[in-house]
Amino acid sequence: MNSVEMSAILFREGSPQRIGFKSLLFLVVAASLWTGAVYLRPYTLNTHCVSDPAGCTTSNVVGFDQIAIGRVDHDADSRSFDTQRWSGTVAVLGMWAWIAALVILGRLPPLNALKLAGIDLALLLQAYVANGALNELVKTLVERPRPFVYPDPARFGLDPAHYTSFYSGHASFAAVGAATLVITLRRRGAPLPVWLLAGGVGAGLAFATAYFRVAAGRHFPTDVMAGLVFGAGAAIAVSWVHSRAHHLASRASAS
Repeated sequence: MNSVEMSAILFREGSPQRIGFKSLLFLVVAASLWTGAVYLRPYTLNTHCVSDPAGCTTSNVVGFDQIAIGRVDHDADSRSFDTQRWSGTVAVLGMWAWIAALVILGRLPPLNALKLAGIDLALLLQAYVANGALNELVKTLVERPRPFVYPDPARFGLDPAHYTSFYSGHASFAAVGAATLVITLRRRGAPLPVWLLAGGVGAGLAFATAYFRVAAGRHFPTDVMAGLVFGAGAAIAVSWVHSRAHHLASRASAS
């Protein structure tokens, strides 16, 4: 393989050549904010269903979302964790499988493949922590009770963690994995059938996660729909930031 062909795979338009200090700093800061916000829930979330139970009745929920009220399905809850974990596993294995295929086909040296694998994993982690920090911020601002709170606000409204319904973290994280996988495969030159198949599997796991969260009575339909949108948006935003940075760096070096 000549240097031009290798560069086309390693550094396609918009593909970062390395993960620098700013990227690592972003990971640390965003992860710290996310973790800190979770631990501060008892102090930042208002248990308003206890102080104002009249505001937490079924009649206050739009008709479309009322299908989630009264649902309690522990099996569905467990499955939502499984599909969420599988979404992340598929995202990582899918990206690395394509890189391994390039090595097997002789299109990429092993050392360069390791570099690509590390970059792609770092971008996925950035999308995850960006989504996590944003998710916790929105939950804190909205303070929406979970569906199971409404039948008995005095009992189930005491826990601040029960006011984190909007938007669904599980659905959003599954969407991050699916969107990042598709973006990465396209950026690394995967043919249409490959990234369509990978995207279909990732999207299937994301929608399954969203379904199980509603079936379990943990989220309203609008929570999971917003989660899918926010999760995909986080993946696209992280990709766009790095693409723009790479584009500007390429223009600077060319001039």
